[in-house]
Amino acid sequence: MKKFKTKKINKLVLKSVTCNCCGKDIKDTCSREDEFYADYISINIVFGYFTEIFEDGEFHSCDICEQCYANWIETFKHHPRLK
Repeated sequence: MKKFKTKKINKLVLKSVTCNCCGKDIKDTCSREDEFYADYISINIVFGYFTEIFEDGEFHSCDICEQCYANWIETFKHHPRLK
């Protein structure tokens, strides 16, 4: 025989996303709390031993909204869009 009990589980839920570039909130496109937000990119990097600009092990994390990303990639020498 199995006996069960109810247990409260804490769940990490995304509350908001703010664009690191323009500072605007990236709006939730769905009404449910656990759904996806509007399109944006998230960059996470830990710089390694051979970095010339940043410290070894330095961590950067940023979120960029769709409009800021579109503006940013126009400055690239090699466009990232695949055809």
